[in-house]
Amino acid sequence: MKKIIYISIFVVSQLLTGCKEEPPNIVFKDPTVSDYDTTYIVSSIAKPQTKVVLVEDFTGAKCTNCPAAHDEVADMIKNNPGRIVALSLHPTKHSLAAPIDPKFDFRLNEAQDLADNFGGFQGLPAGGVDRVKGNAQLYVYAINASLWSGFLQPRLSKTTPYNIDINNSYNATNNTITSTVTVELTSATTDTLLLSVLYTENKVVAPQELGNQSVDSFYSHNHLVRKFVTPASGKQLPSKHEVGRVFVYRSVRKIDSSWNPNNMTVAAFVHSAGADKQVYHAAEKPVK
Repeated sequence: MKKIIYISIFVVSQLLTGCKEEPPNIVFKDPTVSDYDTTYIVSSIAKPQTKVVLVEDFTGAKCTNCPAAHDEVADMIKNNPGRIVALSLHPTKHSLAAPIDPKFDFRLNEAQDLADNFGGFQGLPAGGVDRVKGNAQLYVYAINASLWSGFLQPRLSKTTPYNIDINNSYNATNNTITSTVTVELTSATTDTLLLSVLYTENKVVAPQELGNQSVDSFYSHNHLVRKFVTPASGKQLPSKHEVGRVFVYRSVRKIDSSWNPNNMTVAAFVHSAGADKQVYHAAEKPVK
């Protein structure tokens, strides 16, 4: 009996020492770019958030009327604290959006794609409020900045069935932003939904042509869209939109070394993929 036991122990020991552990087949991915999303349902429904309005300002460094539009947006934010997310977008196909100094080229292909998706615009500046078009308006993005505030108040009075929460972290070692955007439905909806996520930066000092034709070499650009995390058209959310449905989108992106993360925010908004394309709710949060 003892002999059998000794033989068994010997065989097992040989198997253990003779088998080399094989590590798992790991595929290393770029740690500076990744996406993750999931969805689930919660039983405890959160209190609906107050609607936040999206204001988009298509602008350019050589546009003499654009600083006045920037001031219009600043006044809208000042008069409605916490109720507006502003985006300053530099398209690629308009000559006035070309940089005065090549070192400060803020044009983005996605900005142009976004404008093209809505039929373009007549000129710069051009802006939109929640992507809602007025009855007598040919374009979603109106060229007259003085009209923008007229679209604002009706949108501020709206409610939203979507809560948006953003959590960010910055990794200085690899210069990346990790952002988790959570969308929760506080009431049931049937619309096809899209989520857009972008990076913006404030206090970007770069030349800007002014209304008197002079150039301010130390102009401070705010709400400057630096990067589209999702496509310009948005990321489609799953089709189930019952009460308590939660969508989570996590992204990691490397940012340019010239961008200041201390002045950056992550902006997110939920919008319709239907005919009207309206923005239902927006949010933003500083990177740091």
